[in-house]
Amino acid sequence: MRLLGATYQLAPVGLDDVLAHAALDCRTDRKYVVPLDAFPALVARLGRRFRVLEIHGRRMFGYQSVYFDTPDLLCYRQHLQDNRRRFKVRTRTYVDSGDCVLEVKVQGSRSTTVKHRRPHPVDERFQLSGDAGRFVAVHTGADHVPALLRPVLVSAYHRLTLVDLSGGLRITCDADLMCRHGERWIEGLRDRLLIETKSTGPPSALAHVFHDLGLRSTALSKYCLGLAMLAGNLRANPWQRTIRRHFTG
Repeated sequence: MRLLGATYQLAPVGLDDVLAHAALDCRTDRKYVVPLDAFPALVARLGRRFRVLEIHGRRMFGYQSVYFDTPDLLCYRQHLQDNRRRFKVRTRTYVDSGDCVLEVKVQGSRSTTVKHRRPHPVDERFQLSGDAGRFVAVHTGADHVPALLRPVLVSAYHRLTLVDLSGGLRITCDADLMCRHGERWIEGLRDRLLIETKSTGPPSALAHVFHDLGLRSTALSKYCLGLAMLAGNLRANPWQRTIRRHFTG
């Protein structure tokens, strides 16, 4: 795969080091849709201070996320309206290891993202009950929400992660994205990557690298994109341009 080939010049880094130096549970994100052909030039510009997450000799890993929302799609509407108190609830399964976590992402101050996570039984990844529901209530500040949440969207993709340990920076590169809502599914980004830069402050240095390569950040959410394309009759103004340019049905 061209994605892996572009990283052969970079040294590997283990998961323990990534978690110790670049866990970034409170961070600033920027998202880019990058043509596969542009990825080698991007890696070259980033320089060798970046390393590649490697576990048991592997650099690409399968992910599956199950997103939860209320019957009236509270989480989706909060993102559509750019609500400053918005949140997102999902389980994430690391396909290669079989591990699963429950994540609650909330909007912090100054457009930061704060992520809370805890282990979750993989065979219960499509449900929230008991301690999981209480965890969601604590971190959303909404006691009534957990009882209303149900699985709404599943996304699956392969991820490669670049890490700058000295700067506490992380870049995730997602390929082969698939989204499913009920019996409907869609694939996108077949010749592109969804890249996210994650840092504890304004990612100005990284932003300059992307800008110099003609790559511009975009408003993008896997959950909101997938639901907008598959659920039907939903307002999706912030993401329509991305949908038209990068997704096929």
